[in-house]
Amino acid sequence: MVNLAKFKIGELVISNNSLTSGLLDGQVGLVVKVEPITREHFIYWVRFAKKNMDSPMWETEIKLFEGRDTTKG
Repeated sequence: MVNLAKFKIGELVISNNSLTSGLLDGQVGLVVKVEPITREHFIYWVRFAKKNMDSPMWETEIKLFEGRDTTKG
C-alpha cells in the first residue's frame, strides 16, 4: 500500500523537533516540493523565511501551521 504525502505544496508549516536542518522550533515555511523517498516516506522541501535556500524536512520535523488545513477555504 502506498501512503499519500501528509503535506501538500503551498501549505504553510512550522518547524517542530528539527534534527537534520538545524532550525529552531517555530520557524514558519512554505512547502515548495514533495519528494517520495519510499512508498511510506517523503521529503518535504520547505522555504523558510530566515534561510536563503529550501530545506529538506522529514514529516516528523514539521507540522501544519496553527493546525489549519490551508487547502480548505
